[in-house]
Amino acid sequence: MFKFKHHSFLLSAHEINRLFSASPAISLVDPITQHQTHLQTTTNINTLQSETSNPQSPPSLDPKHYISQLFKCRNLNQITQVHAQVAVNGLLLHDLALANKLLYIYVQHKAVIDAHSLFGVMTEKDPVSWSVMVDPFVVAALVGMYAKCGAIDDAKQLFDKMPERDLVSWTVMIGAYAECGNANESLALFDRMREEDVIPDKVAMVTVVNACAKMGAMHKARLVHEYIWRRNFSLDVILGSAMIDMYAKCGNLDSAREIFDKMREKNVITWSAMIAAYGYHGKGREALELFPSMLTSGVLPNRITFVSLLYACSHAGLV
Repeated sequence: MFKFKHHSFLLSAHEINRLFSASPAISLVDPITQHQTHLQTTTNINTLQSETSNPQSPPSLDPKHYISQLFKCRNLNQITQVHAQVAVNGLLLHDLALANKLLYIYVQHKAVIDAHSLFGVMTEKDPVSWSVMVDPFVVAALVGMYAKCGAIDDAKQLFDKMPERDLVSWTVMIGAYAECGNANESLALFDRMREEDVIPDKVAMVTVVNACAKMGAMHKARLVHEYIWRRNFSLDVILGSAMIDMYAKCGNLDSAREIFDKMREKNVITWSAMIAAYGYHGKGREALELFPSMLTSGVLPNRITFVSLLYACSHAGLV
């Protein structure tokens, strides 16, 4: 049942379908919101409005009212309720400021899919609309660009000025410090990221592992490995190969080989990393013995593989 103050009426699922397909205003409701409305035909979508308004007054058509309601939303469900109200009232078609504010609130609540859906059906967009959707990605790209140009201080300054730092931004900045030879700061930034309740994904962890490899500190390698184990990250070819390289450069060949043996899938990068690991430790014969096993597994060597083999043999005095 939809309740508009003292007026209430029931809509069947068929009538809901007609309502969403017939009105151009309601077509601005994203598919997720439509689906929730189908499932909640007896739900009061004016919960937030009823909490702050007189139950006997008609529904507000003032955009400022709904902007105020949006800022009071504490979760995604409440946002979609307000979204449904403004769409039913046709306000999204006629008030770009309200549409932009709804877009902003979705992004603030990290509801990227909902924000993208709304953005896609907005009939009018201004620089604010584009800024809300593009800014996080542009800033992350700029941070990466500054870092690749060696301007790490500029990258950090831009990073610190970001009002909202998402996982991509953190990952780029962590990788930037590692590439500029400051692995200590990379790992410090990783700790800070977790303190701010940003949960790393596998891409972020590969970046952290590479930073740890550059640092060459065994105790840091153990801490990173423990975190990966606690978070139940699978050792795929990317993360596993990075950990092999990390342990080898931190001086623990046995742990590198243990990671290698545990990996269910190995590609040419994995095999080359393990061959190179033996090379770092002057074990050319072990590196050479691994090469036939690689061929037997059906993995063909590349240039990096042969460079790793030559390096291993050279360090072992076999060349």
